[in-house]
Amino acid sequence: MMVNWIDAAHERVNTYNWLDTQPSTELIESILQELHDYSPSKQRLVRYEVVAYKNDDEEKRNKIYRAHAVDHTDTARHNPQTLAPWLLFFKKRDVSHTTASWTDEDYYMDIGIALSTIIYSAADKGLDTGMTRCVNYEDLIVEAIGFVPEMTIGIGYKDTATEYMCPYYNKMVPIMNSDHDQKPEMDEYITLSIDK
Repeated sequence: MMVNWIDAAHERVNTYNWLDTQPSTELIESILQELHDYSPSKQRLVRYEVVAYKNDDEEKRNKIYRAHAVDHTDTARHNPQTLAPWLLFFKKRDVSHTTASWTDEDYYMDIGIALSTIIYSAADKGLDTGMTRCVNYEDLIVEAIGFVPEMTIGIGYKDTATEYMCPYYNKMVPIMNSDHDQKPEMDEYITLSIDK
């Protein structure tokens, strides 16, 4: 399903609830190929690694989900983005693969650019994405995937239901509603500076 950039941008929202339908490995590979082919990186160093993970092992999926709780309280909200059928985990590349000009600022910039490429590539293919950075149980995520990711992106097909089955609490819980979160007005953070 080919859409234009504006359509993809309009459709792209942070997804929290997923259908059971599994996107094909070929679709995920095509997103990763587009990341490689089209996503810029400062000095072409690509300071991150991406691990594509088919999220079909229930025990590991539950550990990944619990690891992404927003805090350590008994009633913590979790991030159901991590229940997507596919997860992309970002981590730093071994600095020996890069140059002495490595900086954390450049690493985070590279990840931000890569995230945009991935979410719009996925939207172009009719897939939905959900991102999270919360990892509050590092031991669990390491048990599941072997490292602590800097960023996690879920990829799949959005379920429009307003609640999901939480595997930690073993009950239906409402999905997060971020519709009330509004950006500031455009003129509060964008300045058009031109000579008159």
